[in-house]
Amino acid sequence: MIVIKDNRITVFEHEKLFFNLKNEKEKKLHDALEIYHGNQTPFFKLIRNGVQFNEHVGVIQVGKTTVEVLPKADKAGEDKWRNLLIGMIKTVWGFDVKSTGSSTLKLKSNSILELYYELFISELEYLLHRGLIKRYRKNEGNQTSLKGSLKFSKHITQNLVHKERFYVNYWIERIK
Repeated sequence: MIVIKDNRITVFEHEKLFFNLKNEKEKKLHDALEIYHGNQTPFFKLIRNGVQFNEHVGVIQVGKTTVEVLPKADKAGEDKWRNLLIGMIKTVWGFDVKSTGSSTLKLKSNSILELYYELFISELEYLLHRGLIKRYRKNEGNQTSLKGSLKFSKHITQNLVHKERFYVNYWIERIK
């Protein structure tokens, strides 16, 4: 029997979720998960009248239902493992986030989904401060300072008299 609270199902990894196909709501969810699995998702596999979740933890949105997959250690309590998973993700920060598409998920306090949004925003802030693309062009000529690589043959022919100069090859940032 599936317990759906506020359009949210909470399961543990490797757990099997069986559907009562006579119940219209559960049948729609089962069909939606079958369609979702058609994209060869690594997050769960189909079994007879249900699905079995793999070793991935996180959030999957199918239609209006959010499936939250928590780590399997013991079933002491969903809140305990949800908070522990959020703590682990915050500690690691450099983990591999797998996304299968965009969705409009509602946030609830202290959810794993909020953490994904926080990761996205921090990465976006980093890109905004650093800049997305820097374009450079190659420049070559006589300079008063040595920067880049010295073109030795041209340096000798050009600067035999001007010993304070260097004939160099260097990169300069292109301004749009």
